[in-house]
Amino acid sequence: MLVGIPENALVLLIGPRGVGKSRFAVRHFDPGQVVSLPQMRKMVCDQPDLLEATNDAAELQALLVEMRLAWGRFTVVDSTNLRFRNRQNLLTLARKFHAPVVAIVFDLPESARAHGERLSGLPSFLPGIPDNLTVEPLEEQLASLKDALPRLGQEGFHRVYLFSTPEERDQAEIQIQKLPCNRKEHQGPFDLIGDVHGCCDELESLLGLLGYRREAIAECPGFTWRHPEGRIAVFVGDILDRGPRILDTYRLVRSMILARTALAVQGNHELKVYRHFKAAKPEPRPSILQTLREIEQEDPGTQRETIRELVEFIEGLPHHLVLDGGRLVAAHAGLREDLQGRDSALVRNQALFGDAHARFDEESDATKMEWVHQYRGRALVVYGHTPVTESAILNRTINIDTGCVFGGRLTALRYPEMATHFVEAQKAYAVQRRSATEWHSQDRPNKKSPIISRVETNRNPEPPTDANGQCLAGQSPDLTDSERETDRGND
Repeated sequence: MLVGIPENALVLLIGPRGVGKSRFAVRHFDPGQVVSLPQMRKMVCDQPDLLEATNDAAELQALLVEMRLAWGRFTVVDSTNLRFRNRQNLLTLARKFHAPVVAIVFDLPESARAHGERLSGLPSFLPGIPDNLTVEPLEEQLASLKDALPRLGQEGFHRVYLFSTPEERDQAEIQIQKLPCNRKEHQGPFDLIGDVHGCCDELESLLGLLGYRREAIAECPGFTWRHPEGRIAVFVGDILDRGPRILDTYRLVRSMILARTALAVQGNHELKVYRHFKAAKPEPRPSILQTLREIEQEDPGTQRETIRELVEFIEGLPHHLVLDGGRLVAAHAGLREDLQGRDSALVRNQALFGDAHARFDEESDATKMEWVHQYRGRALVVYGHTPVTESAILNRTINIDTGCVFGGRLTALRYPEMATHFVEAQKAYAVQRRSATEWHSQDRPNKKSPIISRVETNRNPEPPTDANGQCLAGQSPDLTDSERETDRGND
């Protein structure tokens, strides 16, 4: 049996004594990752079997588990974990630190009876030990497991693995799985690109300005873009909706990801499109209508394939990326330090909406940017989502959404050089309710802002051409005022 466990998980070994939990832990996990009551008793009083020390050992165990989860460390709790209250306490602790909890259940009653004789004679009550820490007789532990099995799947575990035979236990293979956001091994150099929103002409011009070249790709039909020096483009989300060439933009970004010349994170608009196509009764939102119109213009067969590939593409996008050994974080709406490298619904909401408690169908609130002013993290956080007139570093964060689709600019940040490059929008393709002077002015740098660096290249070159001098940036038809989308600039 293959047992897949996320790299930052809390693992509970569940089962009565005598089923081989501790031997399993020794065989599969590093000793520093395993926390057990006997181990805690030994640390407290040098005697792992001294039951009178169980109360202090349990407190130490809870404290150690909490500390490891706070550091984002993989942790295994080697105890019986048969009591519902104890499991719920550990699940609550894991949720506090956005760690998934995996249960590995040892349903091996015969093994327990065969190997548990040494402890099976212990009384159900021992003087000086609280009732909640009393060692239960083996048969009571087996009964507790039988009672817990039907509801483990509803208790909130990320995954539940069940060993019903000794062979399943002994032949199990543990696979520690990297989180989708963990790309620490990628050290760059990177070109982080702000919200494109279907402005494919401007994207192609920006890639050309940055030195990327268009070339054929074997992984999918058409072409991709590659930098001759091996630079990697990183898109900070919202590549869809609003602009004139949405599907072209999606296919360009997808081709670069397939060619391993780009990475991307999910934006709130990608989530809206995904939810639309996965809904039992889709109700199109105004902010995704332009995407739906482009898809409707394709023939029915192509439509189905486009929708299938688009849904798969969005599913594969992480909600944030941790790069360069943890020194760089890319998230569509930014991310607090305590959420970086974590994976939960709350982390996703913060990364996509800038609000940990936001609903995907709510309008974003541009004023909820307290995290920027409070941020003191080690990693540089690069984000977009809320248009600004100028990109600048504030508290080791930088917003590179400069409102291209609203007639502003499409901006890229070169890392580690910390230089911004941009191209001007050819026109305003959508109308936002706020004027450019109102765009999140409270986040503009002032004399007291700790700006680390800002180097801008104010150039808007002609669209790149191929060897025959043909323009590579597609010409988009003018939109009438009635076709322009009216929506919030930060939605």
